[in-house]
Amino acid sequence: MRHGCRAASEALTPPKRPEPADVVVAPRITSEAEAIAIAESGRRALIANGQGGLLALILAGAQPLSIAQSISGRLRAYGFRRIRLKHQANGQFLLICNLRLAPIN
Repeated sequence: MRHGCRAASEALTPPKRPEPADVVVAPRITSEAEAIAIAESGRRALIANGQGGLLALILAGAQPLSIAQSISGRLRAYGFRRIRLKHQANGQFLLICNLRLAPIN
């Protein structure tokens, strides 16, 4: 966000055809299946903008730390890097990762 954001998307459920975005935020993920579906959709939105961007998942529910641990490998396989997990005061976790696309020459 420090470098500007041309388009952002909030995903409560993964759209079939996501709009291009620089940032994709999922405000409440409660299961591994939801996290994976949002990550797949978010990846398509970030690729569509041509430069990649940021995916932020707010993990809630009974086992947010377990969800984060179980999806981190899948996120890496999708090309996300710098996967960071931050504990929030309300007991939720914020998972942030970047998708960078290689420049086309």
